[in-house]
Amino acid sequence: MPHDRQLKGERSIERERARTRTRRPRSKSPKPMRFITRLDTSACGWWVRVYKGGKVVASRLFSDSVHAGERKALNAAQRFRDEMVVVYGIPPATKVGYHARDRRNQDGYVGLSVTVDCRERPSKAFWTARFIRDGRQAKQSFSIRKYGYEGAYRLAAKVRRQATGHPVPKTCPPPPEWLQHWLKNIEQAG
Repeated sequence: MPHDRQLKGERSIERERARTRTRRPRSKSPKPMRFITRLDTSACGWWVRVYKGGKVVASRLFSDSVHAGERKALNAAQRFRDEMVVVYGIPPATKVGYHARDRRNQDGYVGLSVTVDCRERPSKAFWTARFIRDGRQAKQSFSIRKYGYEGAYRLAAKVRRQATGHPVPKTCPPPPEWLQHWLKNIEQAG
């Protein structure tokens, strides 16, 4: 009887080891997992979503059960992804420059943004620097009213540069139209 328990314990340890192995195989190609995501839910497999211009142009799931295993499903997913990259003429992935403008951020620079807090009267506008500190997202804001538009930008850029070590553009982007209107109202009121 104790022997059976010992065998069951060994089997459960083996199952645990098998389950905790790394899920993503390593590859020597430069971007082996670009556009590929692993799904381990009700449908286990590799999901390929090829993007061009911010929109999905091709999408397909490569199921482990259909392709007789995870490794074969991944190989099929990579072949499909490579075909779609050629079909849609998608350029190879490049590292985004530190000064790259990002279309998801209206102010243009990653980690720096203009924020307006309308909850208080009078409303307040800030340049905000966002960065990672001790593994958690942090932010520091500088008042546009107190430091001026460009002064607040320079302070936020300095904090971002010190926190990340990445260079930040020295030139301040022009204020958006809505902020110009806000600044004009502030000058008239003050």
